[in-house]
Amino acid sequence: MALYADRVKDSTSLTGTGAVTLSGTASAGYQTFATAFGATPQTVAYCIADQTGSNWEVGTGVFNGTTGLTRVTVLASSSGGSLVNFTGGTQDVFCTAPAAYLLSPGANTQVAYNNAGLPGASANFTYTSGTNTLTTGNITGSALSMTIQPKTPTFLEAAGTLAFAAKNAVISNGNGGSVSFTSGNGDGTGSGGNLNFSSGSGVDGGGLSILAGNGSQNGGAFTARAGDGYTGVAGGFTLTAGNNERSGGAAGTIALTSGIAVGGDGGDIYLSLGFGGINNGSLLVTTDVGTVFEATLDSGTFANRLGFYGVTPVDQPAPTASGTQNVLDSVVSSLINLGLIQSGGFSNITSVAPAGADTQIQYNNAGALDASANFTYNSATNTVALGPNTGTATFTTRAPTATTIAPTTLVIAGQNSIRTTGTTGVGGAVTIQAGNGRPTGAGATGGAVNINAGTGVGTTSGIGGAINITAGNSTLTTSLGGALTLRSGNGATTSIFGGNNSAGDGGSLTLQSGIASGATGNGGAFQLFGGQAINGNGGNFEMRGGLSSNGTGGSCVFVAGYSSTGQDGSIAFNLPFSSSPFPGSVFVVNDATIAFEITSNATTGATKMGFFGATPVEKPAAVPVTAAGIHAALVSLGLIT
Repeated sequence: MALYADRVKDSTSLTGTGAVTLSGTASAGYQTFATAFGATPQTVAYCIADQTGSNWEVGTGVFNGTTGLTRVTVLASSSGGSLVNFTGGTQDVFCTAPAAYLLSPGANTQVAYNNAGLPGASANFTYTSGTNTLTTGNITGSALSMTIQPKTPTFLEAAGTLAFAAKNAVISNGNGGSVSFTSGNGDGTGSGGNLNFSSGSGVDGGGLSILAGNGSQNGGAFTARAGDGYTGVAGGFTLTAGNNERSGGAAGTIALTSGIAVGGDGGDIYLSLGFGGINNGSLLVTTDVGTVFEATLDSGTFANRLGFYGVTPVDQPAPTASGTQNVLDSVVSSLINLGLIQSGGFSNITSVAPAGADTQIQYNNAGALDASANFTYNSATNTVALGPNTGTATFTTRAPTATTIAPTTLVIAGQNSIRTTGTTGVGGAVTIQAGNGRPTGAGATGGAVNINAGTGVGTTSGIGGAINITAGNSTLTTSLGGALTLRSGNGATTSIFGGNNSAGDGGSLTLQSGIASGATGNGGAFQLFGGQAINGNGGNFEMRGGLSSNGTGGSCVFVAGYSSTGQDGSIAFNLPFSSSPFPGSVFVVNDATIAFEITSNATTGATKMGFFGATPVEKPAAVPVTAAGIHAALVSLGLIT
């Protein structure tokens, strides 16, 4: 655009259509061009007019900073808008504002702009002050596009940023301004306009961020909605990240992030499908090779329909078959219909049935489903049965896979009581019970229960494993610790052995009753019983120390419990009184003879004692206080010969 200045006037003597040479002297009351525009060449608006003739010319030209003026563009002239061919004489040359620059271009609402140095306007670019709307117009037959972008940068400049920003609220509790992008509606059979947001390409593709405004109470909502279709197809909504066209980089990412709330609820993300008179819209997740996921609505019932891996969406499956195998077939069929699994790998699914007979537990046998009569579960009694009808069944942990790995510990534990009210919360019991022998038939024997600790086999020193059987403790001063009972089947022998050692000391056997740690509790009693018999002989109770070939035989030690402030415990060997003609006895023996025996009178229950193999007798009474009387009494007891 040409420059203007006030009160600039000079003169020239011009002949022809060439450049003007100014006199350099201003008319009275005016300034020269050099004074007004300086020594730097400038484009200026000028008027040349004969002082005595009728020729004139208005235009723009380049003032060289001294006295030269090159005529460039003629805006109006006495020659019909062309360069005037002046024929001599003196002409006035002055700075003016051409009328072409002062007129309001275009029609009402049209925006003025510089059109090749002149004011321009267009019906395709209008501004309506009443609605504060800047729009593109239409021309016959098609709609124009309008592009709003920053100025094109030079080679060394950074590209400018284009920002659409609504104003913030400046009043208390006011709402921030909204920014709306709305494409135009189509008419008749026409389509609605598209709304496209595309970031620029580069070594790194430009990001596209659409952020709703923050609020001290509620964050602003972000809604992206495709246009409705009146008789045709509704508009689609597409989110596409930028591609990477060079190796070594990453393609763009699409992130949908809802707003964060410091003290309230976080924002939701909704993906909503449009309804259609013919077909409803779909939500698609796709890759370059196909559809990964599709969601739509049933056109009749509007029920949700889903499909995966390119499968046509279906309603939610509802398996209704009964029976284990039929339900499995129905579930597999439902997954195939949804596209979550392929159908080819399940062509024989209907032929798969539980292996074995009723109650038999299923297991993998060399890749095939199998079962065994030796491994069953009875749901009515909640019992797992292991082993054949005869022989041995083993329940063990898995063997270590390397010599540096410690074997797994096998734990069989009853559950703790979790009762928080009442006074009778009992922990779960653990019962290990051998089977009973049949009640008829000669030699029928009940099954044995064997608990064996592992053998120590170290190259220089090894210790056999210990067996610890501990009844539960009680932490209440008025309660009792759990009882420990080891009992064999009727008529059978209960044996508890310390471990043998072929070269060193045999293992010790310790049987100890519970310790009382409360202020008023008593130590637990320790009782050993031989088995009772109804018609036969009662079971013997035998305690032996371990045998030794070359060393010292093991001892049997009975230690009563001690008390810090109360009474120490006692050791009692108790013989029951019964109506049997054969009362029991307490023996102290060695491998050769009986050293001491205590029994009772079968009729009166009186205690009878005998030493060194002598037949037990009752306590001698009315012994004469003579050598012969005392000798006879001691001989009857077996204390002397």
